[in-house]
Amino acid sequence: MKGINELFKDIKKSFAIQKRVDFDELNLHFLMEPLTALEELKLLETLQTAEGGIFVAELKRGTLAFALKKINDMEFLNDIVEYVDDKGNPIKETKYIFLKNQIDTWPVALRDLLFEAFNDMQLELDKMVQTKSKFERFSIQTLPEKMEKTAVDKSIPEGFVRVEESKAEELNETDRLNARVKKEEEQVEDGMGQTLDKESKRVLAAG
Repeated sequence: MKGINELFKDIKKSFAIQKRVDFDELNLHFLMEPLTALEELKLLETLQTAEGGIFVAELKRGTLAFALKKINDMEFLNDIVEYVDDKGNPIKETKYIFLKNQIDTWPVALRDLLFEAFNDMQLELDKMVQTKSKFERFSIQTLPEKMEKTAVDKSIPEGFVRVEESKAEELNETDRLNARVKKEEEQVEDGMGQTLDKESKRVLAAG
């Protein structure tokens, strides 16, 4: 029988996928992995006070700061990054802070492309989990269309339909993040008359 350590290592390994983004002519190669539940929780905590376009930017760079595991031959597998700055001073930072600061210096188009690749990888992982899982799903029997309206339904004007809250609960964490991003983007456009760049809109629409 396997020990407990081996068991949970096997679970992690079973759902380990990676996404490479290569710029061969530029000799640039990025490697990403999905966020863990703990990393996603930390990311959500950093987004609590962000709104509008700031929320979108923070979501993208924060996600990539956790997701990036390797750039060319430089690996980012540890929580702490040690390096020497331009003045020769030794610096020690968390991988998250270090990569966030570096991402801020990149072109927006590069950041958005990597975020799009991350979303694609997340969709791949979601499909893997759904297709490889097997359990008896509980189904709710639908009521006849002509059944008499309840007291709540009677308060709804003719021609309107009551939205079932349970449908919102069916969204996974990635869907909820992307839905909130889209909502925040619309608020920025309506309230401030600003728009995000075209590539950013395409990424959000794909999510």
